[in-house]
Amino acid sequence: MEKLANRAVKAIWEMFPEEDVQNSQLEDGDHIYVYRAVGYSHHGIYVGRKDELQYVIHFGKDIPSCAKCGHKENHEVKLVITCLDCFCYERNRPLSTSLYRYRYGAGRLSLPGTCTTLKPKPSKEVVRVAYKLLEEGFGDYDLLFNNCEDFATYCKTGTARSSQATFVANSAALVGGATLAPLSMWFYFSKKKKEKRRG
Repeated sequence: MEKLANRAVKAIWEMFPEEDVQNSQLEDGDHIYVYRAVGYSHHGIYVGRKDELQYVIHFGKDIPSCAKCGHKENHEVKLVITCLDCFCYERNRPLSTSLYRYRYGAGRLSLPGTCTTLKPKPSKEVVRVAYKLLEEGFGDYDLLFNNCEDFATYCKTGTARSSQATFVANSAALVGGATLAPLSMWFYFSKKKKEKRRG
């Protein structure tokens, strides 16, 4: 029975391939992500190499001060620029070794937090927007309405979209049925309203 379950899980994962990348394969403007302990993925925009270090702009919190990139520990969630190691850091866990590139122009059938059907902007424009938002801000962090995936997709396309958050809301509606359906609708239209305001 266990072998059958493992085969089923493997088959599902093969239906939704992820693009894992080595540090050396990263290109300026890439939307990258790593998995966290609780099963969600953390996203950022790779903005290039400087003085032998690779840098990422992302929402960060409680990342320790880093002698390599000069990041100072912060205790509130905000946009930061850090080295790749700081981006991959998660408290009380070994450094994540698996790094993935988010796919754009993908099909509709996909794992949440890995890709989108949206088309990306040119790389230079993506990096320019990421630096602009680092300076001006991207609003207060919100797990459902303004998270790291929203930030990265906005830099890449001009539309903030988090398939992870949408998946959570839709799952809650399915599980809760009629009780949670209004909450799911509120979530959907709030996201649409926010997209229009940014557009």
